[in-house]
Amino acid sequence: GTYTVAVNVFDDMGAASSAADPCKITFEVTQKRFFWVVEVGGMLARGTYTGYFFGRVGMLWSLMPDLLDIVLTMGPAIPTQGDPWKVLFLGNLTANFHLGESIWLGAGLGYSTKEQDVRKSGLDFVGQFGVNIFNHYTSAGSIFAEARIPFLTSDRPVDDHYKLLLGFRYIF
Repeated sequence: GTYTVAVNVFDDMGAASSAADPCKITFEVTQKRFFWVVEVGGMLARGTYTGYFFGRVGMLWSLMPDLLDIVLTMGPAIPTQGDPWKVLFLGNLTANFHLGESIWLGAGLGYSTKEQDVRKSGLDFVGQFGVNIFNHYTSAGSIFAEARIPFLTSDRPVDDHYKLLLGFRYIF
C-alpha cells in the first residue's frame, strides 16, 4: 500500500512548525516477489525402486502473490546403492498454484539425466503437492511430494522411468 508520514515539530517553548508547510514523506510498501529456493529429500527411481537423496537449488518468482508462483530448480540426486545406479541430475520449471494459505499444487516440465548407462535422459512431466509448515512472508518451509513421468518420448516407457520424491522446500 501507499503510506504518508507527516511530522510536526514543537520546541520547548511551545512553538510549532507551520501547518501550511508540514514535513511529510509518501512511500509505497510492496510484497517481496523474488525468493531463493532450496529443496532436499529422498527419491525412488523405478527400476528396482532404488533410493536416492536429492538436493536442488533455484529461484521462485511470485507472479501473483498468494496465488501463482513460477519455480526453477536444479540439482543432483545421489543413489543409495552402487552399480548400475549412478548420480543423476534433475531440473524443473513448474507453476505452483496456492489453494489457501497452506496447500499448493505444482505442475510443469522437468529434465532427468539417466540413472543407469543403459537408460536415456529426457523430459519429464512433473506434478507436485505441498503443505506449508510455516510462512513468514519473507521465508517459508513446505513438505512436498513430487511425481515425474517421461514426456514426449517413446524410448523411455513410463513403467520403467517414473520417479517419486518426498522432500522439504525452504524459500527465502
